[in-house]
Amino acid sequence: MAEIEEGAGEVKKGKSGGLKMLIYVFLGLAITGDVAIRAMVYFKEGSSAALSVGVTGTAEAKTGEKPSEGTKSKVRSTMNLEPFLVNLADKDYVRFLKVAFRLGFAEASLGDDLAKDGVTLAVTRDVIITVLTTKTSDEILSEEGKLKLRKEIQERVNGVLPQGKVSEVYIMDFQVQL
Repeated sequence: MAEIEEGAGEVKKGKSGGLKMLIYVFLGLAITGDVAIRAMVYFKEGSSAALSVGVTGTAEAKTGEKPSEGTKSKVRSTMNLEPFLVNLADKDYVRFLKVAFRLGFAEASLGDDLAKDGVTLAVTRDVIITVLTTKTSDEILSEEGKLKLRKEIQERVNGVLPQGKVSEVYIMDFQVQL
């Protein structure tokens, strides 16, 4: 009978050790999951910060030098455009682009005047949507692609404006569904 009790004691000891091991495994998984989630959030914030730097296109962001006074005073007014949500021209996948632009003008108050004109606003948005829907995600995700996109939008919008010319195209928000 003593042997049975000793055996039972060893079984209890084994169960207790197994319980401890289970707790350690659970804690290890919890800590690993926490670290993984924090890493994903950190790298996601880091990549969007890098994307923001690439999107701004300022001389300071690219070279570390401050832009000249002539560059700063080039734009005297802006025309804010509501965000665009369009399908991209990717063939293998359905991808969406959400982007917001601000058009810069050298003439003071021209941006506000054009934004109040419903026809100019409609034509401007139509031209930009036409440009955006011809692009693939590969074409616009790089810094070079964004610069080309800005230039094309500037040229196309200048072709339809009743007065003034767009001197800068600013990307205010840029999200691609991958």
